[in-house]
Amino acid sequence: MEVFDCIVATAFVLQIYNLRELGQGRIHYLVMVSIYALFAISEAWVAVVDDRWSYWLFVILSSYGALQGVKGYVRDRKNIHT
Repeated sequence: MEVFDCIVATAFVLQIYNLRELGQGRIHYLVMVSIYALFAISEAWVAVVDDRWSYWLFVILSSYGALQGVKGYVRDRKNIHT
């Protein structure tokens, strides 16, 4: 299996797990950050290899999602210690 396919398959499996957990009312920020980082990598890959400039919009969106996950993780860590 190619590296790109592994990245996409990993993001897919993690997203299934993430959606199941969200349905149970649980948020795992580090899983979310991992998913969005993998999305950003795969979308950047497509943007470069297939020369599709519009995919950079998805890279930006996924990067923003990862950043929000980091912010949520940091916020939860601060709330645990207060």
